[in-house]
Amino acid sequence: MKLSKNIKLLSLLGMTVLSTNAFSAFSSSTVELNLHDECGTSKICEIEEYGVTIECSGNVQRGTGYGLSCSDGDFTISTTKFPMVGLKTHYYPLKVNGNTVTNVKQNHIDRDFTKELDFTNSIVFKDAHDQPYLKSIFVQKSIHNAIYNVASALNAPLFESYRFVNLQLEKFKKNIKKSDIGHTARLQKALEEGMKLLDAKDKKTGESLYSILDWRIQENSRLIIAFGSILDELLAEYDHVESIKFAIENMRILVSELRKSYGWNRGLSGNVSKASSTLLEVIRLEVQELGAIKMSLGETTTAFSDILKITGQLKAKIDAAKSGDMRAQRDIWRFLDVWNDEAWQVELNKLVDAGPDVKGLVTPKLSMLIQAMESIEELTDAGFIIPEL
Repeated sequence: MKLSKNIKLLSLLGMTVLSTNAFSAFSSSTVELNLHDECGTSKICEIEEYGVTIECSGNVQRGTGYGLSCSDGDFTISTTKFPMVGLKTHYYPLKVNGNTVTNVKQNHIDRDFTKELDFTNSIVFKDAHDQPYLKSIFVQKSIHNAIYNVASALNAPLFESYRFVNLQLEKFKKNIKKSDIGHTARLQKALEEGMKLLDAKDKKTGESLYSILDWRIQENSRLIIAFGSILDELLAEYDHVESIKFAIENMRILVSELRKSYGWNRGLSGNVSKASSTLLEVIRLEVQELGAIKMSLGETTTAFSDILKITGQLKAKIDAAKSGDMRAQRDIWRFLDVWNDEAWQVELNKLVDAGPDVKGLVTPKLSMLIQAMESIEELTDAGFIIPEL
């Protein structure tokens, strides 16, 4: 049993360039497996990484520079991970019927045949007088773990970005007013929670539990943007302070990069860039998600609808106003009344005490909602009743 050592993946401007024109249109996920030096004379050759098995029911022969052949038997090639999209042989197959090749004649030129193959997972060269010398197999990597692996590979750089900004935030605490420290602490907490998610590993496999596309990481990123936006506005008055100027700039870059990466330039208060509007968008998202969970359980969601209605109205007025200050909006007091209303407070307490069947879904969303509301309260000093988890 061998692993392939000679895997060719030649790329030019995002397109795979293989040795013949027949494969020039394949994407960069097409891989050529060169078999001449990989399989020896074993009757069964396995290339585990790509799930390829080559089996000869007769005698395996190797031709110098030509590849492998199977005399007095069938030559079967099968894949369990990726479909085959092409073969390179030294003999030309005259007849292909489905996944079976028969009537092979000798023709001492390299030959790629791909039109006969249509993303198959197996092909059999039936016993013939002259078996083809098989030189290469081309497999299309398709989506077998590819999306998750690529997305998970981005965990490390995002983790390091969070860690770097989190360390920089420590400098804020020594140079800003006490009234601004609470916002800094919430951003740090969101960054730390993000780092835990990004660094979480499966104990058995060592693989990342979550990719950057996971809803937990995305919602955490929204919270980081929200709290980062608050600091962006509050710390504008500190831009002249040399000791924290670098830290402020890096926090702003992180918020900007997250917005662009997740496509939240215009959503999540991208153009408005008002902290209160960003917070309201996070609140609306979490209330909507929590309401969907309640609805799936067959419970009433009237109180959730009331919160969504008033926060939507408040956000629209803040976005349209010249100032993002919520205290300047009369609707903040209507929001306060709806939030502190007994019906909504009962719903909040139910969420805090959610049963084990839904707690895993509810708690992360509720935590983000509460953190966002704590910032709303700190910005407005209105008197919102906020439960503790």
